[in-house]
Amino acid sequence: MQPMLREPTEIATGEPLELGHRAEIEPLLARSAAGPSTSERSFANLFLFRRAHGYRFLRDPVPGLLGATYDGRAHAMPLCPLDEALPLLDFAEFLYPVDEATLAQGSRGWRRRHEDADSDYLYDTAALARLPSDRRAQAERFETGQAPSIEIDPVGFEVEALAVLERWEVEVGKPAAHTDADECREAISLGNEIGLQAVLVRAGDVGAACGFLLASDLPDGSRAVHFAKATRSLPGVYPWMFSRYARMSGCRVLNFEQDLGMEGLRRAKLALGPSGRLVKYRLTPA
Repeated sequence: MQPMLREPTEIATGEPLELGHRAEIEPLLARSAAGPSTSERSFANLFLFRRAHGYRFLRDPVPGLLGATYDGRAHAMPLCPLDEALPLLDFAEFLYPVDEATLAQGSRGWRRRHEDADSDYLYDTAALARLPSDRRAQAERFETGQAPSIEIDPVGFEVEALAVLERWEVEVGKPAAHTDADECREAISLGNEIGLQAVLVRAGDVGAACGFLLASDLPDGSRAVHFAKATRSLPGVYPWMFSRYARMSGCRVLNFEQDLGMEGLRRAKLALGPSGRLVKYRLTPA
């Protein structure tokens, strides 16, 4: 889900972010990472929300991405060491997102602040596989009643996932501009081209698709879950899907991204028992 983006400051520098930038940007994302990876260090995340944030790729004077936060503020995401990133502030109000580990590596002083709604939710996969007790009970009821199955990168994923997404849109009942349905639809169609792993849940004797998620690798070895959609007519499908994926993921940490200040999304993420929050700072020179 995403809030309505306030009108951003016009950004005229750099190139509009395109799929062709992936080969150039992914190594920069990896090299400039210092600690736990924020969800923005996935090219898929950046590309899929390029229109929402107006992302532009800047090579000179130093590499970075220019864009606008959800509250309409012009920012620059460094794709270089933090000590080299000061020239980016010629094009933006602040550097963002910068995590604590990256900040600690810099030698100069910075004034920092953060918005709680920007912070990513991190989950230890062993704990998520077990689930908090109430969500575990929901998942067990779903498993008993539906005999579900889960598959990674199944053949025919696009058709089945789009059917689930369309059902989810009807059930949510909100205008497309107030959800992330358009970005999710693009993610389903592009899949491998932007480095996404697809996961599909089927339920019942006929094995009808009832949920899916899309995730991608982050430089620190964790994985970001960008989209998770399921029918609301089957309570328990979400915790069951997250628990099973945590067991299958092969990584120690899953990043479920930020809650965007949405209370319902915040409650849903907290109910899964996150191991912590990854704060994203907005930096200006001290």
